[in-house]
Amino acid sequence: MVKFKINNKEVQGNKEDTIWEIAKSNGISIPHLCHSDEVGYKPDGNCRACVVQVKGERISKSFY
Repeated sequence: MVKFKINNKEVQGNKEDTIWEIAKSNGISIPHLCHSDEVGYKPDGNCRACVVQVKGERISKSFY
């Protein structure tokens, strides 16, 4: 399990899960365009709508 905060809310999830999956399972919405639970949608991160800021890092990172 991993624990971290999203918008000051502590969340936890499996280390194999993406930030998006953990956020979704904790009722937090992160804007995204390329990922869906439907067949054929892949989390490519090309549209950059899913970019999150990681405290202490110089560059924002895609959560996929």
